[in-house]
Amino acid sequence: SRGLGDVYKRQGPHPPGDTQRQALKQQQTHLQEQAHAALEKLKSLPVPLARRALRRANEAMKRATESLKNSSLKDADSPQREAVEALQQTHRALDLDQQQTRQQLASRQADQLARSLLSLKDKQSDVLTQTRKLDDQYRSRKRWSRPLLKSLREATSTEDNLQTETLALLEKIEEDNPVADALSSIAKSLAQATRRLKERATGSQTQQTQQRVITQIDSLLQQARNPARSLTGNPSK
Repeated sequence: SRGLGDVYKRQGPHPPGDTQRQALKQQQTHLQEQAHAALEKLKSLPVPLARRALRRANEAMKRATESLKNSSLKDADSPQREAVEALQQTHRALDLDQQQTRQQLASRQADQLARSLLSLKDKQSDVLTQTRKLDDQYRSRKRWSRPLLKSLREATSTEDNLQTETLALLEKIEEDNPVADALSSIAKSLAQATRRLKERATGSQTQQTQQRVITQIDSLLQQARNPARSLTGNPSK
């Protein structure tokens, strides 16, 4: 549509003479066909404002084309001016549509991240509870029995998987997003907890590391609830 507007601006005053009138009519018909083709392409895109403005331009071009077919240059002037105005409005509307699309996409991404963080928090809370139970049982029995070791391996595997999930989330976040630093810190805490569980260390230090993960996730979720900010790292508009 930007190209159509440029052509319209270059057209200038209507040239006199039948030959030039015929050339203008052909050019007008070609421009109207281009506008129609552009409108067809916009039908499948989330740009309602631009689509509405371009439809108006297309209708104005149709009227200008009909006026030229009837050899009425004067009558073609008004719809051509309307078409130029509508094309300029299409440019502005397209920018607005694209901005709204980016905001909607960022909002959906933030919602998806929040759901993933909630799931991560629930799983980490379960691992922390399991670690506490394992530590209590170990201290009570003074040894690691086979059932306890099996439960410990399961807890270690879950913690390791949570780190993998966190790293997967981190890959979807842009580097300059503040959330990336928080997710990176969470991943490091999970790696520390996993390493300590592999060493059969279920005491307070491991549990504090696991609790820190939960606290960090809560901080991110609190950020998501703040209407002035979002998990995309940009202020909400």
